Amino acid sequence: MQKPRLRSLIVLVLLALAASSIACNAAALSRLSPPGPPSPGVEGSADALNSFNEKWRELNLATPGGPFSVTFTEAELTSAVQAALAEAQADTGQSFPVENVQVALRNGSVDVYGQVKVDPLTANAEVNVVPYIGSSGNVELEITRAAFGMFEVDQAVINSVLDSVERSINQPIHASPANISLTDVAVSDGQLTVNGTINP
Repeated sequence: MQKPRLRSLIVLVLLALAASSIACNAAALSRLSPPGPPSPGVEGSADALNSFNEKWRELNLATPGGPFSVTFTEAELTSAVQAALAEAQADTGQSFPVENVQVALRNGSVDVYGQVKVDPLTANAEVNVVPYIGSSGNVELEITRAAFGMFEVDQAVINSVLDSVERSINQPIHASPANISLTDVAVSDGQLTVNGTINP
């Protein structure tokens, strides 16, 4: 399992936020923006990003032969999302209209907040994603809420992004030389934990 894979889970939200600039409809100006992230906000940092990457590195180096559990914090995931956004912008040469991205973990949901900026308009955005292990043993994602304020995003765009992110998470697991089996993904207040087993 490679370290960017959990990042892919959260990149779903980044892509959905960025898609709003492609499929935006400013006609619904009366629609209210989401309130923004809960206070105090979570800041990304180089230390938190290093911690995120180190946890995946340790898992990749683990000797097959039993269960594993890896837990990520809001700061680590916020940092990973911010790094993924910067990397995507560098790779594509495009500037995504997404700013101030933060991840909150609570009530079983990965909540990603940000601001969508399409000059001259700026709106708060929020996407809530519930990750779970499906009957096939794959990571599956359910969007329970996607709010972009005055912007409208085509549901087909969100569904396409969702399918793409699910594939990006599951394909490396299936391609691993070790037999990686995921048992559950748990989201509690401030933490996301991935559990499973690694067999030869």
